Amino acid sequence: MFATGPWIEVMGLLLVTLATITLPYLTAGNFIIFTAVRFVYGLLMNITAIAQIYIQETMPPGRGNQALVMCSIIYSIVTILMSWSCGNLTLTMDWRFEVFLWCGLPLMVGVLVAFPNWWAIVQSLPLAVTNREVIKIKRTSDAGHVEERISDADQRNIIALALGFLACGCGFYGLTYSAGQLSPDVYLSCMLLHAGDIFGYFLALSADSYGRKNVQASGFFLASICLICCSTGEPGTPLVLSAAVLGRLCLDVSWCLLSINRWFSVNKMNAWMLNTGVPVKWMITRIVL
Repeated sequence: MFATGPWIEVMGLLLVTLATITLPYLTAGNFIIFTAVRFVYGLLMNITAIAQIYIQETMPPGRGNQALVMCSIIYSIVTILMSWSCGNLTLTMDWRFEVFLWCGLPLMVGVLVAFPNWWAIVQSLPLAVTNREVIKIKRTSDAGHVEERISDADQRNIIALALGFLACGCGFYGLTYSAGQLSPDVYLSCMLLHAGDIFGYFLALSADSYGRKNVQASGFFLASICLICCSTGEPGTPLVLSAAVLGRLCLDVSWCLLSINRWFSVNKMNAWMLNTGVPVKWMITRIVL
């Protein structure tokens, strides 16, 4: 059952990539068309949340968090290569070819690697859609009525989760969008920021020894100090760039621990947290973007 959902998502992302490099050109840069394409892209990117839960549940005990950290590190390495390429090899290339190179081609390779029987899956899609089972999670009250109850603890948890992602997202993407002010070379700034991401993800593993809450709180505190120093410095100076990289590193620690905490474990969280907590993370991320 897991293979069909991600397969549809991946094929959808491939189509969105194709639309990104063709529709703006065919519609003379129509902003509404481009916005609609990006909206669909955001919807399809929910596959990331599904993949995170799946990884945590299929890995051996105690290895799920490490696997997610490694996925984040691989993402950062690819982003560093992308920043380097955009500032050198592909700087003068057509932007549509770059979109295909960094967005379309990896998806095509991923499809062939992850779904070697891709043609059989394509043939089974019509049957899977028509025979799809709708699973409803119900809770029965003492009076015999079916209702969904949300405890006060669940409400506090989801509010804390949303605020945590909002704080991390504003700092994380704020630094990304301000890369041009951190140093004269915007591509170098991006490379250094994502190099800091790698160290931040590694430091997140220290939560196994020192406790998730302690490491996460320390990450938020140190990130605030670094970003305050970054905001008071002269743009383009080494001090600003160093403070930004350190602040980004600390934000990565908190972001990673928010993403891999127990609320995102199918076996440990209730149905309401599963159906609400995961979408909240990605909604907050899209709002910040």
